[in-house]
Amino acid sequence: MSARRLSLVAVLLVVPTILSAQRTRGGGSSRSSERGKMDLDTAGVRKSGILSTRDLQKENMVAFVLDKKKDLKLSDDEVNALKAINDHLKDTVSAPMNSLDSIANRLRRSGDFAPSEGDRTAARLIATQRIAEVHSQYDAFLKEALSKLTEEHQKVANDLIEARRKELTPDKPGL
Repeated sequence: MSARRLSLVAVLLVVPTILSAQRTRGGGSSRSSERGKMDLDTAGVRKSGILSTRDLQKENMVAFVLDKKKDLKLSDDEVNALKAINDHLKDTVSAPMNSLDSIANRLRRSGDFAPSEGDRTAARLIATQRIAEVHSQYDAFLKEALSKLTEEHQKVANDLIEARRKELTPDKPGL
């Protein structure tokens, strides 16, 4: 077994034991009724599981700036620098993204192979850590990418990024 897989198995076995001693929230709502919902809560995690890697990839603002290169009128040097940064970013977040895919696949299992509630809780904890890790990398690489742009392009890019982030995290009524 690889070290990563071994540590995941260890966490999936130890954390549920610790968490089972803690009192869980009451309410009696059925978990199966929540499984079909795909709404994102404020933590960016699905109510039934985790944020999909596809949804998480939409938050890559370096790739977004690259997509908007014509709107920004970026020079070839700027585009090449952003492509190199984005390629390095993809390599950096590939491990946490693969981990999230594995966790999501395990959470979708049913029947005899379905994870216990403790395993689900542990998986959500690990997924939350991996999502935070990806967000951290996205922020760091975005700063680096923006530093490669001219001051004028930085201003326009920041405006586009701000609009994109608002689009990705719509306001919830009543909050």
